[in-house]
Amino acid sequence: MDASAANSGASSLEQQAVSQPTTPQCPSHEPSISPPRHRGSPPAAPSQGHGHDQSILSAPDGALADPNSAGRGPKDLEALPSRSRPRPPPPHVFSEEWMESLPLLHHYTTNVALTLSRDPATAPLWGTSLPQAAFSHQFLMHGLLGVSALHYAHTNPQQEREFTFVSSRYQDLALQYFTTHLNDLNDQNFTPFFFLGTLIFLLATCSIAKPQDTEKPVSPEEIARSFSLLQGVKSIISAMPTWIQNQDGPLAPLLQMMDPVEEKQLGGFQSRLERLSALTRETSPASLDAINVRTSCLLAIESLRTTYCACKGDQSLSGSRRVWTWPMTLTQLFIELIQIAHPLALIILAHYAALVRPHEHPDWVSHGWSGNVMISVASSLGPEWHEWLAWPQRSLRDNIDVNDMSE
Repeated sequence: MDASAANSGASSLEQQAVSQPTTPQCPSHEPSISPPRHRGSPPAAPSQGHGHDQSILSAPDGALADPNSAGRGPKDLEALPSRSRPRPPPPHVFSEEWMESLPLLHHYTTNVALTLSRDPATAPLWGTSLPQAAFSHQFLMHGLLGVSALHYAHTNPQQEREFTFVSSRYQDLALQYFTTHLNDLNDQNFTPFFFLGTLIFLLATCSIAKPQDTEKPVSPEEIARSFSLLQGVKSIISAMPTWIQNQDGPLAPLLQMMDPVEEKQLGGFQSRLERLSALTRETSPASLDAINVRTSCLLAIESLRTTYCACKGDQSLSGSRRVWTWPMTLTQLFIELIQIAHPLALIILAHYAALVRPHEHPDWVSHGWSGNVMISVASSLGPEWHEWLAWPQRSLRDNIDVNDMSE
């Protein structure tokens, strides 16, 4: 972090504390904030059990003065019993790193939450439920701040490098906790874990749609890595308590994408998927293993058909979210095939990219995802396979729905 950015921290924080509009700001008019310096890991609050940490933004126990002590002088306070004396806050509560994270929290509540609330039904989730859960779970707060820093980098190009670095730091902290505590899921911590899984999904998607290195195409390895993160989200959903499935709570708008819908008849896309299935059977050898290259690819094609039907069958705003369930249905072997740039896996992935295009976010998160994936696939396949890319490429280039495409 350069010296000018570090020296501007105090004044920037004062500007943020005075006032901030409650609507998203144009990048050229939004007040600049100074990125957290992070000399080390943000100090963790004392743990209260698996997945539950002391609130990092609430007043610490004993930090507020005794209401009966008004008007007392120092000597009067010394005469109070020790349990009645107001105690100073622990050193970490008002640490420099903690203070520097407040502008990012403010940016999330005033900008990011509104950006993510395309469906009005999800506005209370992004704007209220998730931040409230983050106040008492440090691992979730790390995820929230990572998303906020990434959005700030996107909307403030002049500070993109600094805040991308800040976001990466918070992402590392959140992912470290996420990957090492998945086995600790229970009824009490399911909701914050689900929220963190949702934020990790956003970060994984954004890493492909808005890669840090814009000089070269996204690699199949990077796409496979982002899909692997979504497998962790799948694990959370699989462990969902029954009482959460049956309630109309804060998670309901996001969980609706798992509800079954009436499948619609497919036209051009159905014909195309049948051709992909035939290609898979012709070019991949049979095997006695239950999960092999052929079965993994055929399962991915069938899931692609089911995902398309679900998107078409759900005409509500939640329908667009259903398109992102496909990566969570893939076998581990298929993700590995993407990682090694197996031709069949990449061709199927290209057709998924064509399906995703109309469901991308209009400005951020997934905007540009399908185009970057298509470039990655085209640059990784040999010329002998390019005829299989002409169909999905034309769908993207000409903005044609996959069901309206002809051979």
